[in-house]
Amino acid sequence: MPRFFALHTVGPNVVTREMVETAGAHAKAENNIPSYRSFINMTEGHAACVIDAPSKQWLLAYFEQLKLPVNAIFEVEIETLDGETREPGAVLCPVMKETA
Repeated sequence: MPRFFALHTVGPNVVTREMVETAGAHAKAENNIPSYRSFINMTEGHAACVIDAPSKQWLLAYFEQLKLPVNAIFEVEIETLDGETREPGAVLCPVMKETA
């Protein structure tokens, strides 16, 4: 399944933790989203999402349904994690290495 990177801006102090948790539960329940990861700055009102979805068009419609503005969305062609190059579709959240 294709992987996408999306950027969102909603405005300063608009998003609450409860809103983030509700949106996360909605995405988790959506059968067409097998994997996702979000990075959110509630104070500045920005979010970045890495999300597996059937297509860019499907994902745009999904964000529109959630009334979540999209600044940019593009398909991921290659990934890196800790210096390792990976193909899209690799596990989004592998077990973190412990630091000393």
